[in-house]
Amino acid sequence: MLESVKFFPSLNRISIKDYTILMLVNNDNWVMKKTLDSLQTVAGKICEFVLPIRLSYAMGNGETIAICTLSDMSLLKEIVSRNDIMRKLFLVGRLLSENRGIDNVLETVHNYPHLRYLILCGREGKGHLPGQALISLYNHGTRKDGYIVGARGSNPKLKSTKEVISSFRTNIEIVDMIGSRDILQLELLIDKLSGQ
Repeated sequence: MLESVKFFPSLNRISIKDYTILMLVNNDNWVMKKTLDSLQTVAGKICEFVLPIRLSYAMGNGETIAICTLSDMSLLKEIVSRNDIMRKLFLVGRLLSENRGIDNVLETVHNYPHLRYLILCGREGKGHLPGQALISLYNHGTRKDGYIVGARGSNPKLKSTKEVISSFRTNIEIVDMIGSRDILQLELLIDKLSGQ
């Protein structure tokens, strides 16, 4: 492997600890393949730099209801700007990926056992389909290797423990409004779920 680095001086900056690099010779063409986890790390860091998203979630004053606007940042901002809605929500946030993002949702649900409802709404992220993956996880769980059964995203592999996944699947009710951006419909649903 160190021999191959001579041909690619720019690779000298890559940490061997963080990346697995396989060099294959095929008709004088070099093909580099990085492990998927490493590629996701790099892509995530690039996205943070190129497309910084300042608002990823906001806390409300409620206890039992959370809203996930998926990749719909304008819907997230609209909900956060509405004090009458935020008073009834525990939190509202976005979900952009079918792996790390879902791991974060699972951790939040596990750490806040008073949460009972998760409303999925807004536009679904293209390619990753985190809303579809979250519903698949809720309905079908994961395989032994951590992949979400039935998820159609590009890499729906979770790192969460079985305990955290089980907590999510048994303690939360998902309300599927994926694609909806209707604030009035959301308000009515929140009132119904909160018993008002």
